[in-house]
Amino acid sequence: MVKESNKTVTAITAEMGTSRTCLYDVVKGRYIPTPKVLEALLSALEVDDKKRSELHELRKSDRDETRAVRNLRKTRYTDRLLGNELLERLVERGFPAKLGPMDGADVAIASNNDLFAVYVKTRISDHARTLGTALIDMERAGYKKAFFVVPLPSEEDRRIGPFLKKHNVMILTAEGLIEELGKEPEDDSLPDIESLSRGII
Repeated sequence: MVKESNKTVTAITAEMGTSRTCLYDVVKGRYIPTPKVLEALLSALEVDDKKRSELHELRKSDRDETRAVRNLRKTRYTDRLLGNELLERLVERGFPAKLGPMDGADVAIASNNDLFAVYVKTRISDHARTLGTALIDMERAGYKKAFFVVPLPSEEDRRIGPFLKKHNVMILTAEGLIEELGKEPEDDSLPDIESLSRGII
């Protein structure tokens, strides 16, 4: 629209009350404008009301999408940090545990000749996907059970819990996981996690 305008860039930025750099960043998509900046640009370009409304909606959806991507990255980073903290707690308690692969469980635990997958989440938003992820990893890597550790199980987590348990998948807190695995494991009864995983993990 800026190129189609009969106004110069200098005239447009003067009417907008902004810099050329700001205008170029908006035009090239490096910056999603605030409603105020967008409105100033549309006024300077003398855009009709219908097109103006469409562009405001587009700006809003772009900002929402950008925010969602940013929140997803933050959640994944937080989940990984929580996974590292849980790993430290498990090792301190004597469980042979290690970080899982980047595309699977966050933590792998060997206990009583079995291998368990642990996924650490700030919350679970898609329970069907949770079950699917667990079942695929259980089949692929030979895990006996899969645990999804959350800070505080939601009502939905508790409601769907019995169904997941039928498939050897549980949603619980870190304390619940330690309790489920056994509070005081005996070191000599635990297998070497490397021999159990045989490089699959």
